Amino acid sequence: MPRLTVELIERVAGYLNPLGDREFMARGLKIPVIENMGILQDDYDCIDLSENEIRRLGDFPPMKRLTSLVLANNSIDRISGDVGRTLSNLKALVLTNNRIGNLGEVEQLTQLTNLEALSMIGNPVSRNAEYRAYVVYRMPWVKFVDFRRVSETERKEAAVLFATDSGKALETAISEGRIVEAESTAAGETETRMKANMLTDAQKAVVRRAIQSAASREAVDDIEQMLKAGTFPFDSYA
Repeated sequence: MPRLTVELIERVAGYLNPLGDREFMARGLKIPVIENMGILQDDYDCIDLSENEIRRLGDFPPMKRLTSLVLANNSIDRISGDVGRTLSNLKALVLTNNRIGNLGEVEQLTQLTNLEALSMIGNPVSRNAEYRAYVVYRMPWVKFVDFRRVSETERKEAAVLFATDSGKALETAISEGRIVEAESTAAGETETRMKANMLTDAQKAVVRRAIQSAASREAVDDIEQMLKAGTFPFDSYA
Protein backbone atom coordinates (compact mmCIF):
# COMPACT_ATOMS: atom_id res chain seq x y z
CA MET A 1 0.00 0.00 0.00
CA PRO A 2 1.37 3.48 -0.87
CA ARG A 3 2.78 5.55 1.96
CA LEU A 4 3.34 9.25 2.45
CA THR A 5 7.09 8.84 2.48
CA VAL A 6 9.70 11.58 2.66
CA GLU A 7 10.60 10.82 -0.94
CA LEU A 8 6.98 11.18 -2.09
CA ILE A 9 6.53 14.43 -0.21
CA GLU A 10 9.68 15.83 -1.77
CA ARG A 11 8.40 14.91 -5.24
CA VAL A 12 5.09 16.72 -4.76
CA ALA A 13 5.72 20.32 -5.71
CA GLY A 14 4.01 23.07 -3.75
CA TYR A 15 2.31 25.90 -5.60
CA LEU A 16 0.44 29.14 -5.13
CA ASN A 17 -3.30 28.50 -5.22
CA PRO A 18 -5.86 31.03 -6.57
CA LEU A 19 -6.00 32.68 -3.14
CA GLY A 20 -2.29 33.31 -3.22
CA ASP A 21 -1.61 30.76 -0.47
CA ARG A 22 1.19 28.20 -0.61
CA GLU A 23 -0.51 24.82 -1.02
CA PHE A 24 0.72 21.23 -0.76
CA MET A 25 -1.54 18.76 -2.57
CA ALA A 26 -1.30 14.97 -2.51
CA ARG A 27 -4.70 13.80 -3.74
CA GLY A 28 -5.80 10.37 -4.91
CA LEU A 29 -2.67 8.45 -3.93
CA LYS A 30 -4.43 5.83 -1.71
CA ILE A 31 -2.40 6.97 1.29
CA PRO A 32 -3.71 5.28 4.49
CA VAL A 33 -1.84 7.30 7.12
CA ILE A 34 -0.73 10.88 7.66
CA GLU A 35 3.02 10.76 8.32
CA ASN A 36 6.35 12.49 7.69
CA MET A 37 4.68 15.91 7.43
CA GLY A 38 7.58 17.51 9.27
CA ILE A 39 9.49 17.51 6.00
CA LEU A 40 7.24 20.37 4.87
CA GLN A 41 8.89 22.55 7.55
CA ASP A 42 5.63 24.44 8.17
CA ASP A 43 6.03 26.26 4.85
CA TYR A 44 2.42 25.88 3.68
CA ASP A 45 -0.85 27.73 4.29
CA CYS A 46 -2.99 24.90 2.88
CA ILE A 47 -2.63 21.11 2.75
CA ASP A 48 -4.94 18.99 0.57
CA LEU A 49 -4.93 15.22 1.18
CA SER A 50 -8.33 14.48 -0.36
CA GLU A 51 -9.32 11.25 -2.08
CA ASN A 52 -6.97 8.99 -0.15
CA GLU A 53 -7.67 6.19 2.36
CA ILE A 54 -6.74 8.00 5.57
CA ARG A 55 -8.59 6.68 8.64
CA ARG A 56 -7.46 9.10 11.36
CA LEU A 57 -7.06 12.87 11.49
CA GLY A 58 -3.85 13.36 13.41
CA ASP A 59 -0.07 12.79 13.41
CA PHE A 60 0.78 16.31 12.32
CA PRO A 61 3.82 18.08 13.71
CA PRO A 62 3.21 21.61 15.04
CA MET A 63 2.23 23.66 11.97
CA LYS A 64 1.54 27.24 13.02
CA ARG A 65 1.39 28.55 9.46
CA LEU A 66 -1.27 26.08 8.31
CA THR A 67 -4.71 27.69 8.06
CA SER A 68 -6.57 25.31 5.68
CA LEU A 69 -6.72 21.51 5.75
CA VAL A 70 -8.72 19.54 3.17
CA LEU A 71 -9.34 15.83 3.80
CA ALA A 72 -12.47 15.19 1.73
CA ASN A 73 -13.28 11.70 0.45
CA ASN A 74 -11.16 9.66 2.83
CA SER A 75 -12.13 7.01 5.41
CA ILE A 76 -11.59 9.08 8.56
CA ASP A 77 -13.55 7.85 11.56
CA ARG A 78 -11.29 9.09 14.36
CA ILE A 79 -9.82 12.46 15.32
CA SER A 80 -6.66 12.73 17.39
CA GLY A 81 -6.77 14.55 20.69
CA ASP A 82 -3.71 16.65 19.81
CA VAL A 83 -5.10 18.55 16.82
CA GLY A 84 -5.59 21.71 18.86
CA ARG A 85 -1.91 21.72 19.82
CA THR A 86 -0.43 20.83 16.44
CA LEU A 87 -2.83 22.77 14.20
CA SER A 88 -3.40 25.74 16.48
CA ASN A 89 -4.04 28.33 13.75
CA LEU A 90 -6.29 26.25 11.52
CA LYS A 91 -9.19 28.32 10.15
CA ALA A 92 -10.80 25.96 7.62
CA LEU A 93 -11.24 22.18 7.93
CA VAL A 94 -12.95 20.14 5.21
CA LEU A 95 -13.88 16.58 6.24
CA THR A 96 -16.61 16.09 3.65
CA ASN A 97 -17.47 12.46 2.82
CA ASN A 98 -15.65 10.58 5.55
CA ARG A 99 -16.86 8.02 8.12
CA ILE A 100 -17.14 9.97 11.37
CA GLY A 101 -20.21 8.63 13.13
CA ASN A 102 -19.85 9.66 16.76
CA LEU A 103 -20.32 13.14 18.22
CA GLY A 104 -17.44 12.32 20.58
CA GLU A 105 -15.07 12.70 17.65
CA VAL A 106 -16.50 16.14 16.91
CA GLU A 107 -15.63 17.07 20.51
CA GLN A 108 -11.93 16.74 19.63
CA LEU A 109 -12.32 19.65 17.22
CA THR A 110 -13.30 22.03 20.02
CA GLN A 111 -9.56 22.49 20.62
CA LEU A 112 -9.31 24.34 17.29
CA THR A 113 -10.12 27.74 18.75
CA ASN A 114 -9.23 29.66 15.57
CA LEU A 115 -11.45 27.53 13.33
CA GLU A 116 -13.91 29.56 11.26
CA ALA A 117 -15.25 27.02 8.75
CA LEU A 118 -16.00 23.30 9.21
CA SER A 119 -17.52 20.87 6.71
CA MET A 120 -18.63 17.37 7.70
CA ILE A 121 -21.26 16.83 5.01
CA GLY A 122 -21.41 13.18 4.01
CA ASN A 123 -20.31 11.83 7.42
CA PRO A 124 -22.79 9.63 9.33
CA VAL A 125 -22.57 12.02 12.29
CA SER A 126 -24.19 14.77 10.22
CA ARG A 127 -27.45 12.78 10.40
CA ASN A 128 -27.54 13.13 14.17
CA ALA A 129 -30.43 15.32 15.27
CA GLU A 130 -28.19 17.52 17.44
CA TYR A 131 -25.06 17.51 15.25
CA ARG A 132 -25.19 21.06 13.94
CA ALA A 133 -26.48 22.50 17.21
CA TYR A 134 -23.70 20.70 19.08
CA VAL A 135 -21.03 22.12 16.79
CA VAL A 136 -22.48 25.62 17.15
CA TYR A 137 -22.77 25.26 20.94
CA ARG A 138 -19.29 23.84 21.54
CA MET A 139 -17.52 26.02 18.98
CA PRO A 140 -19.20 29.43 19.15
CA TRP A 141 -16.32 30.97 17.23
CA VAL A 142 -17.07 28.95 14.06
CA LYS A 143 -18.73 31.10 11.37
CA PHE A 144 -19.64 28.44 8.78
CA VAL A 145 -20.79 24.84 9.31
CA ASP A 146 -21.21 22.70 6.19
CA PHE A 147 -20.82 25.78 3.97
CA ARG A 148 -23.71 27.58 5.64
CA ARG A 149 -23.23 30.64 7.83
CA VAL A 150 -24.08 30.24 11.50
CA SER A 151 -26.65 32.83 12.54
CA GLU A 152 -26.93 34.47 15.93
CA THR A 153 -30.36 32.88 16.24
CA GLU A 154 -28.78 29.44 15.83
CA ARG A 155 -26.22 30.22 18.52
CA LYS A 156 -28.95 31.24 20.96
CA GLU A 157 -31.11 28.21 20.15
CA ALA A 158 -28.13 25.86 20.55
CA ALA A 159 -27.37 27.38 23.96
CA VAL A 160 -31.00 26.90 25.00
CA LEU A 161 -31.02 23.28 23.75
CA PHE A 162 -27.96 22.30 25.76
CA ALA A 163 -29.33 23.99 28.86
CA THR A 164 -32.20 21.46 28.88
CA ASP A 165 -32.02 18.12 30.69
CA SER A 166 -31.74 16.20 27.42
CA GLY A 167 -29.01 18.53 26.17
CA LYS A 168 -27.06 18.18 29.41
CA ALA A 169 -27.43 14.39 29.23
CA LEU A 170 -26.07 14.36 25.69
CA GLU A 171 -23.11 16.53 26.63
CA THR A 172 -22.37 14.27 29.62
CA ALA A 173 -22.51 11.16 27.43
CA ILE A 174 -20.05 12.70 24.99
CA SER A 175 -17.66 13.83 27.73
CA GLU A 176 -17.72 10.32 29.24
CA GLY A 177 -16.83 8.77 25.91
CA ARG A 178 -20.12 6.99 25.39
CA ILE A 179 -21.10 6.36 21.78
CA VAL A 180 -23.54 8.93 20.40
CA GLU A 181 -24.33 7.63 16.93
CA ALA A 182 -26.42 9.08 14.13
CA GLU A 183 -30.04 8.15 13.56
CA SER A 184 -31.19 6.48 10.34
CA THR A 185 -34.24 5.97 8.09
CA ALA A 186 -35.02 8.15 5.12
CA ALA A 187 -37.75 10.24 6.69
CA GLY A 188 -35.82 10.39 9.98
CA GLU A 189 -32.69 11.69 8.28
CA THR A 190 -34.56 14.52 6.64
CA GLU A 191 -36.53 15.32 9.79
CA THR A 192 -33.35 15.56 11.86
CA ARG A 193 -31.69 17.64 9.16
CA MET A 194 -34.61 20.05 9.28
CA LYS A 195 -34.22 20.31 13.03
CA ALA A 196 -30.48 20.85 12.78
CA ASN A 197 -30.93 23.56 10.17
CA MET A 198 -33.49 25.37 12.35
CA LEU A 199 -36.15 25.63 9.64
CA THR A 200 -39.36 27.46 10.35
CA ASP A 201 -42.55 25.43 10.87
CA ALA A 202 -43.80 26.53 7.44
CA GLN A 203 -40.57 25.39 5.78
CA LYS A 204 -40.71 22.04 7.59
CA ALA A 205 -44.25 21.52 6.31
CA VAL A 206 -43.07 22.20 2.75
CA VAL A 207 -40.24 19.67 3.10
CA ARG A 208 -42.59 17.04 4.51
CA ARG A 209 -44.89 17.46 1.50
CA ALA A 210 -41.89 17.08 -0.80
CA ILE A 211 -40.86 13.85 0.96
CA GLN A 212 -44.38 12.44 0.81
CA SER A 213 -44.54 13.08 -2.92
CA ALA A 214 -41.06 11.67 -3.61
CA ALA A 215 -41.19 8.70 -5.97
CA SER A 216 -37.99 7.00 -4.77
CA ARG A 217 -35.23 6.93 -2.18
CA GLU A 218 -33.07 8.78 -4.68
CA ALA A 219 -35.59 11.61 -4.74
CA VAL A 220 -35.47 11.78 -0.93
CA ASP A 221 -31.65 11.88 -1.13
CA ASP A 222 -31.91 14.79 -3.56
CA ILE A 223 -34.05 16.66 -1.04
CA GLU A 224 -31.44 15.91 1.64
CA GLN A 225 -28.65 17.29 -0.51
CA MET A 226 -30.56 20.47 -1.29
CA LEU A 227 -31.26 21.00 2.40
CA LYS A 228 -27.60 20.49 3.23
CA ALA A 229 -26.52 22.95 0.57
CA GLY A 230 -29.22 25.49 1.45
CA THR A 231 -30.65 25.35 -2.07
CA PHE A 232 -34.01 23.69 -1.41
CA PRO A 233 -36.65 25.46 -3.61
CA PHE A 234 -39.33 26.12 -0.98
CA ASP A 235 -41.38 28.28 -3.33
CA SER A 236 -41.67 25.46 -5.88
CA TYR A 237 -43.23 23.11 -3.32
CA ALA A 238 -45.40 25.64 -1.51
